[in-house]
This record gives sequence, C-alpha cells and structure tokens, in this order.
Amino acid sequence: MKTKINTALIIHELKKAAMPILPLKDIQKLAASLALKELYDETPATFEESFNLLQEADPPILSEAYINKTRDMISTGHIKGIIMPERDEELSHETIMTFRTHLLLRSKGRILERPNHAFMRLSIGIHLPDIDILDLLITYSQASTLQCLHSSTAIVNAGTICGQMIPSFSTSFRIGESEAANSTSAECYFILSRGGSVAVNLTNVPSSNANIEDYDGLVLAVETLHMTAKRAAEHCIRGAGKLTLVIEPWHAEIRVFIDAIKQTIRREGPLAFSLSVPDLLIRRAENGEDWSLFRPEDVPGLATSHGQEFEDLYLAYESQSLATAKYQAKQFWSMISVSIWETNYPAVTYKDVVNIHFINIASSRFDFDSLHGVAEILTTDLNRMMFANKHPTHSASEGATRHRAIAIGVIGLADVFTTLRLPFDSIDAIGLGSDIMQTIYHAALETSCRLVDTYGPHFTFTNSPASNGKLDFDHWTHPIDKSRFDWTGLAERIKEKGLCNSQVTALPDFNFHTKITCVSQGVQPRESNLIRKLSATHDYLAILPSLVEDLERLGIWSDDVVDDILEAEGSIRNLDFIPQHLKDLYKTAWEIAPEFIIQHAQYRAPFVSQSESLTLFEKNPTPSWIYSMLTFAKNSNLKTGLYTIRRQIKTPSKSTKFVMPKKSNS
Repeated sequence: MKTKINTALIIHELKKAAMPILPLKDIQKLAASLALKELYDETPATFEESFNLLQEADPPILSEAYINKTRDMISTGHIKGIIMPERDEELSHETIMTFRTHLLLRSKGRILERPNHAFMRLSIGIHLPDIDILDLLITYSQASTLQCLHSSTAIVNAGTICGQMIPSFSTSFRIGESEAANSTSAECYFILSRGGSVAVNLTNVPSSNANIEDYDGLVLAVETLHMTAKRAAEHCIRGAGKLTLVIEPWHAEIRVFIDAIKQTIRREGPLAFSLSVPDLLIRRAENGEDWSLFRPEDVPGLATSHGQEFEDLYLAYESQSLATAKYQAKQFWSMISVSIWETNYPAVTYKDVVNIHFINIASSRFDFDSLHGVAEILTTDLNRMMFANKHPTHSASEGATRHRAIAIGVIGLADVFTTLRLPFDSIDAIGLGSDIMQTIYHAALETSCRLVDTYGPHFTFTNSPASNGKLDFDHWTHPIDKSRFDWTGLAERIKEKGLCNSQVTALPDFNFHTKITCVSQGVQPRESNLIRKLSATHDYLAILPSLVEDLERLGIWSDDVVDDILEAEGSIRNLDFIPQHLKDLYKTAWEIAPEFIIQHAQYRAPFVSQSESLTLFEKNPTPSWIYSMLTFAKNSNLKTGLYTIRRQIKTPSKSTKFVMPKKSNS
C-alpha cells in the first residue's frame, strides 16, 4: 500500500527552511527543482500521454491537422527521437512558474503538458502541414534551450483549434456605415481574446459634428474600444492582449483623445495610447509657430501621407482656411508632455522617416556567427508560422499575408555588456549593440531573400525601396561601417529576387520574454542590482549574481556589503570601498543619462526595420524634462520618441525577505 505524500506541503516547508541558509545559486536551483517536481507530479510523464489527453479533451483543444500529423510522427518514433525532457531541469524557477501559470494547456482545470511538451507542440505547429524532421529538430532544439523564444501567443495557440500564433495586428477604425463601430470592435475582441495585441488607428475617425447620423466622433470610437478591451480581459482566461489607440496630432478632437487617456487611466482601463507625430509639428514648436487642427473628413490624404507630401497637403489645407482651431505649437507639444507626466501616455512615435548619423564599432569578443545562425532559423520559422497561422479575421489575414512583416529582436543586452566588461554608457557598448542588430538584420534579410524561392516576394515588394536595392540604412545621409557583411551583393540579390518579408527586425517591449529567460529586459539597462525573486510563499531579494562574484574575487564580499547595497536600493555608486571600474560596470538605469539610452537606440536604428519601444528612466520626471527628451529623441531621428517612462520605486520593503548569499567555496 502506497502512502500519498503531500508534495505541496513538503515544498512549502523546504522553502521556509532553506531560504535563510543556502547560497544564492543553491536557493535558485532548489526552488526550480521543487517547482518542477510539483509540476511533474500533476502532469503526464511523456509527450505521447500528454497528446492523448489533449486529444480527448472536451471541449476540443487541438486542431485536426495537428492531431493527424502528430499521431503519425509518434507512431514512426520521430517524436521520441527528438524530444529531450531533461532540458526542463535547466529551466529557472521563474520560467517554470511562468509556464505553469500562463503557457501550458489545460482541460477542466488540470494541466495536461510539461514545458518540453509545449516546446514540441510549438515546433510542430510552426512546421505544419509538411514537416521536415531535421527542421523540426532544429526548431525544437532552439526553443527548448531558450535560444529562440517565440511570443506567448505562439506558445499557447500552436497546434490548437484557435491556431492564432501571430501576436500583433493593426487596423483602422471603420467608418461610413451603421455597423462600422461594431465591425471594428468585433475584430479587436476576436484578436484580444486569443492573446493577440492590436493597434487601431483613429486618425480617420470623423469629428463629432460631421454629417453622420447617430455619430459622436472620437468619443464613440474610444468608448467602444474601451468596452471591447474590458470585455476581452474579462473573458480571456490567460490574459487578453493589449489594445493600443493611435492618432495623429492634427485631428480636430485631439483634446478628446488626451482627455480619454486621463479618464481611462483613472479607471484603470485596459487601453494603451500612442501619438504619431509628423516632423512639421516639432519644427513649428521650435520656431514658435502655430499648429492647426482639422476634421479628417475635410482633409483627404493627410492621414495616409508622410514627409514632404504630408507637409504640402497640410499647408494647402491651411491656406484654404479648413482648420477648426489653432494653437501655439510649443504650447500644444507641452500639453502632450503634461499628459505623459500625469499618465505615462501617450507613447510617441515620429511619423516621418529621416536620416541620421551612425557610428559602428566592431567587437571581436562576441560570437556573431552563432547569432547570425540563430537569426536565420528564426526568420525561417516565423515565415512558416505565418503561413501555418489561423488568422482571427479576414482583414487580419489580408494584412499579414500582404506585407508578411516579422519581428526579430534582442533581450538580455545589459547582461552581454556585463559579461564583456563594457559599461552600458560606453562608446564600445553602443557600438556592440549596433553590431548585434546589424548581424540580425543581415541574417534576416539574407534568409528572407532565400525564402522567395518557397513563398514568393511579399505583395508590396514591387516599387518598394528594396526593389531598387535600397535597404533601411541606405536612407541615412551619413556613412555606416558595413564592412562586416557583403551588403552590396545582398542588395543586388534582393533587387533581382525580392524579399519574402516587408520588415524583419523590431525592438518592442519584451517583458514576457524576460520572465521566461530571466535575463535583463530587452535592450534596457538594469533598474537595480537587486533582483526580486518569486516563490510560492513570498518574494525575496537577491543581489545580481555577477556582482556577487566580482566582489568575492576582490575579497570585499561580506554581510556589511549586503546591508550597504540594500540600503542604497541596489546601487553601488556611493560605496567607497568598491573600485570605480565596477561602479561603472554596474550602473543602474537611474545613474545613466537618458541621452545615452537614446544614443543606443539611435545607433541601432539603421538596422531596425520596424521600431524600438524606447523606455526612459527618471526618478522624478517633469513636463519640461519629458519635453526635452522628446525633442532629443526627435533630433536623433528615432521612429519612436517615447514608449514609456519608468519612475523609480523603492525596491526593498518590510514584507520582503532578503537572502544573504554565502561565499562560494571555489
């Protein structure tokens, strides 16, 4: 007779007993082992068992195509020959808990797979319907070792009836018909409730006094989409995606938009807001000139134009006295800064593509060849995913298949700089970051060109700059060091064959990926040298392991040092006994001038075909500081002037435990 052991209770007691006495690395390893043990006790042991249970789930979870192909590969032994369940043991505690909470498939409340099962399901879902076993092996190997990490939407929905693996969509608010608002709302709900995110452009929405029956202008559009986002959040078990409302600042009801931000944030609404700013507004603010607002229905073509074409139309409409209101441009721009100061919204993107100066510094200590290879695999897999994807709506399908935009980015950049002993605010770090993006961009373009043989060029390739051999960095006036790759040869091949994808690189918010990989967030500097770790019973603080190792090597690691770092909220800037080179290496985001963060973005920008979600850090931002940073970003010719501002929050609290790492024996 077997005695049933209360695993959860054992884990709880072990955690309480172990926390105060074990070295940091051992604590983390123990926490991961216990979390994995707990998960394994609740889940099927093999991929085949997991597949059978998911296949029998009611209501159904898996798609017929996935079921048929997976059943065949199980019967032939291919799955058993590829899958490596022992890789779960290399996952961190945070990674395991993120999978458990957000990513693993369930039926009737029971978790029916393990992380390695989910990675295999993702790999099969990407490669459907015709699967090459070697390609499947490569994708699974990269995913299960976290070398390539796809979106949470892809991990959750791969192989399922839902089938929506693409995480992001964009659309415009439909007008001119009685069902317009409901049509846009339904499309957004469909995407959001399946874990995707969508940006809705409101620039074409007529003002409230337009001659449209039963129409309340921007107020109706914002309120309709706000309710849609709330409804999706309430009904999506794993958490709905983000709904972002976008508008240009010449819209007659721009103040309605700003007021909606304040009201929505006050109600803790599930919306994000973004402003697409033309260069003309910035110049007029700098020159002390006026800024005119127009009703979209009066100024055809303004919303769809940019650069000189936009300016010509804007001036023409001004000369025709079509403006509904005029403001001092600087005062108007300050209003935006105040809104950001009060609410952290709107994010600001710059509409017009412009030229900037670029410096590239090579590094021989970074494995660019491996990075190039990983980017090639990701480009191939993302294209397979696009064609295997089950699009949520017809219009979403049209947009995705017409442009075939993919997004490959970077996470853990601050960790790379620390490993290579490069301070974040050094010229060498800026150069390395640029070289990393250049390598990814080259690999993605080279692979995208090769994939034309399989998928053909994207629909909008003809007459695009790339069709004339012009790549993103060719639109910049100053020379760029391109000696790392044969760009001329690649441009000629692209001109001759085409590109499978209209865009290949981006640097969005990588918060989810950071949780899974436990590396530093995206391309941002670290906010602190203290790390908040999560356990089932409480949170605890730990000092960054690499800093601990550096201080141990110098023989200055002690209880007093821990107290000093804790008191300084993770900063070592004012600790006299720590050498200056370590103070430089472990500067926190609050100690790095925001201009350096913007410079990092500026030097990466020639190789980012979409945009970077620029995050700035300031303890006490003011409207004037925000205004100056937006201006600096604009003068640096970034596409995104600001994604969000992080305000410093005191790290330790009375309810938070701190773990004192013991000295290692080595």
